[in-house]
Amino acid sequence: ILEKEGFIWDVYSLVWEQNLNDLIAYKEKFGECNIPKHTEGYESLWLWSATQRRNYQLRKSGKHSPMTDERIEALEKIGFCWSIHEDLWNQLYNELKDYKAYNGDCMVPKNYKSNPQLARWVDNQRAQYKQWKKGKITNMTEDRISRLEEIDFVWNVPEFKWNVRFEELEQFVQINGHCNVPKKGRSPLYSWCMRQKHEYQKMADGEKSTLTESRMKRLIGIGLLQVP
Repeated sequence: ILEKEGFIWDVYSLVWEQNLNDLIAYKEKFGECNIPKHTEGYESLWLWSATQRRNYQLRKSGKHSPMTDERIEALEKIGFCWSIHEDLWNQLYNELKDYKAYNGDCMVPKNYKSNPQLARWVDNQRAQYKQWKKGKITNMTEDRISRLEEIDFVWNVPEFKWNVRFEELEQFVQINGHCNVPKKGRSPLYSWCMRQKHEYQKMADGEKSTLTESRMKRLIGIGLLQVP
């Protein structure tokens, strides 16, 4: 009789399903499941999402949790992210892909006024990568490294810029047959060549220099530096 009258035996399950449907509607409207905190009109749905993440972590740690296989499947089906930090990483990764599509590279300037958060995130990835290479605790993972390298992310900016200038010099030599870049106009390549010679002299004098043995050999090989 109660069921004929529409009596609900499991109120909690009904509320959960209603919130899931609200989250599905949110995704259809905004294209994602990550609800920013304090979003007007979605405060209770944000709280529900946070509760799902907490319940999921309880389940993973073997503690009592209302999270079930069915609920996990339903949430993952709509792209729900269990870690808000992972969700934010993915969001900024996609913003970096958009940046590259527009600018042709992933070299986001540190003072990128259009998206300061992306500039800080890019710097942080490089810092995290350095920690990862040293074997220290870091948020960097092999999966993140692979995804960043798929879009030609530059880990070492100074080395990258040095190689770009060296390639410019190689092209100059191929066209002109020598390394004497003209001083007129003080082109970036001319300034770079002068800086390499200056760093080489510092190295010869036993001073601290940015010129490495590897760089020196390449510059000698192309004819920019002359060995005494």
